Amino acid sequence: ELLISDAGTLKRVDFSHLKQANTPAWSVNLNASQTVTNVTYTKIQFDRESVDTDNSYDNSTNYRWTCPSGQAGKYFIFSNLFLDSDGTSQFEYGWLQFRKNGTAFADHMVDARGNNGTKFGVSHSFIDDVAVGDYYEVFAYISDTNGNPRVIGGAAGGAEEATSNFGGYKLIT
Repeated sequence: ELLISDAGTLKRVDFSHLKQANTPAWSVNLNASQTVTNVTYTKIQFDRESVDTDNSYDNSTNYRWTCPSGQAGKYFIFSNLFLDSDGTSQFEYGWLQFRKNGTAFADHMVDARGNNGTKFGVSHSFIDDVAVGDYYEVFAYISDTNGNPRVIGGAAGGAEEATSNFGGYKLIT
């Protein structure tokens, strides 16, 4: 409880009525690496939830977060992808793309041509005005010389557990 003076009269206010939280919030990652089609946008199937405060992320069918009823507002949304050629071919370039309500919304590219590498990370984050029912998904687009790319993920507790992830939270405004 907090005590507040109102013109000399003390009033009690229960702190639970004042505190706010950055919810809804979600953070998901891949339980295993996901093979993607070379030079094609492929939806990343983040299937392990580490945080989902409002049960608004679908980790088994659509692999997307949907803004729940009564929770419209500004959100910070992020994703990190660890892109991998098959280990024998050269990684050329890749994109991390967010889609909002099924339409390309924000993306970020890594261009590794000439670097002779097989693995690269790409990350992107943004703040967006989100309406109830809006949904967000993450797609990857990878080009490698042999055409066998994947997005790295791993079992809980393993070294690659949270290598690729997707999440966000409502901003307190």
